[in-house]
Amino acid sequence: MRIFYLLLFGVLLFQQSNAQIPTDGFAPQLGDSAWRSIQSPFSTTHESLQPDLPNVSGSKSADSNVVNFFQIRPLGFVSGGFGQSTGASPNGQLLAGAALGYKWKNRLKVEAGYCLYIASMPSYLQRATDSLRTLPSAGFAVKDGDNLYHTHIPFGRLTWQAAKYFQVEIGQGKSFFGNGHRSLILSNNAPVYPYARVSMRIWRIHYSTTWAQFRDISAGQGWVNARRKYAAIHALSWNIGKRFNLTAFEMVVWQDRDGKGRRTLDLDYLNPVIFYRPVEYAQGSGDNEILGFGFRWKCLKNAQIYGQCVIDEFLLSSVRARTGWWGNKFGGQAGIRFFDILPGLNIQAEINVVRPFTYTHGSPVQAWGHLNQPLAHPLGNNFKEAIILASYHRSSWQFNAELLLAQYGRDYDRTGDGKSDNFGGNLFRSYMNPYNLYYNKTTQGLKTTLLWTQFSASHSLFGGVDGFFSCIFRSESNMIHTHADLILQAGVRLPLTMPLVNDF
Repeated sequence: MRIFYLLLFGVLLFQQSNAQIPTDGFAPQLGDSAWRSIQSPFSTTHESLQPDLPNVSGSKSADSNVVNFFQIRPLGFVSGGFGQSTGASPNGQLLAGAALGYKWKNRLKVEAGYCLYIASMPSYLQRATDSLRTLPSAGFAVKDGDNLYHTHIPFGRLTWQAAKYFQVEIGQGKSFFGNGHRSLILSNNAPVYPYARVSMRIWRIHYSTTWAQFRDISAGQGWVNARRKYAAIHALSWNIGKRFNLTAFEMVVWQDRDGKGRRTLDLDYLNPVIFYRPVEYAQGSGDNEILGFGFRWKCLKNAQIYGQCVIDEFLLSSVRARTGWWGNKFGGQAGIRFFDILPGLNIQAEINVVRPFTYTHGSPVQAWGHLNQPLAHPLGNNFKEAIILASYHRSSWQFNAELLLAQYGRDYDRTGDGKSDNFGGNLFRSYMNPYNLYYNKTTQGLKTTLLWTQFSASHSLFGGVDGFFSCIFRSESNMIHTHADLILQAGVRLPLTMPLVNDF
């Protein structure tokens, strides 16, 4: 059995996590998250344990009943505009590539593609990219000029329906665990990464085990010398009746080497049906384990209430005593979504809160992140956030509006000794030596307020090509600086989000 797991996971050792395809123009919501809509070209059904959202168009692909199918198609995206902060500056994006897909007898499905992505960005995204050495939510950045970057985008997956209820998948991509606009467990915020997944669907239960390889460049390494780390993720989804769904998650992260020597694949974590905490305890290891839970309730015919919580570390007696102990690391999400309030009109509201030090570890390499990007929420940790989304679809037009208000705390030099004090606001910083052992509060440290508003409109032009326009206002302020940006974008794109075959 261990040989099977090694063969299944071996492909991961030779792939690289490079980049991601933005699909909605410049829409940076956060200082450390560049793109609003983050997904690979075929992620409509690529993401695991996603909610069953309604089909907006009401149509179905003509290829859904095709037994054998092969397709090659181009991928393209181009946009341009201006950003206004201290002065008007041009920005734009160019993406060009191709993708292919193959389907055989509903048993084997293959998709693969490559794109070259070039971007010139607004000033605050340029600062983030230069600081992180990563195109936010995209991949490792190669700088070609003062404000010109490029990255390569390989992606793909192979899916094998091994039996009626059993599926195996190997590829390079990403997943989204949850029902909300955000995920506190695993989201599509970070760049793509190599992975393998075994999933099983029986009765009302969907169970999957995912193994993935991430990279850490937080210690200053370049891409070639980036530290590798590995993760194993259990996800269980249970539909209780027709209206209620419960989910449970368990993740563990281990680095490629520690005090015991080099570690690649830890065979103990390759068991798809084991709890990681006893394994970690038996090994005497210091690996990073995180638990998560979620639910979705269809309260009305056209409404869903959903929620999620993440537990990195938790001491109930300390929570009850309200001591503010730094080691109580957890977060929560609550939201509601309305479909077709009027024909074509959908509205969603969501709140997310995550305490300081959540997702961090004593060894920064084992933080819940990849290429300097959080694997869960784009803000990382130590934040509060409220979001309202609205979308309207009519004929060949699509309109979207978004309002986001967030407060988050970051580490800064409070004592004046020239060193940044640890307030738990940096996901890639060790949790050792916190500024306060007790009386820690969410958004502590350098408290920053972020306001984000966006309106976008798109229209189907011809042959699946869309034209779009986007207007964004972003304001970020704290006691050190204040930034305000107005960004206008217009462009055209090919249908990147359409699945190659309907049931891929």
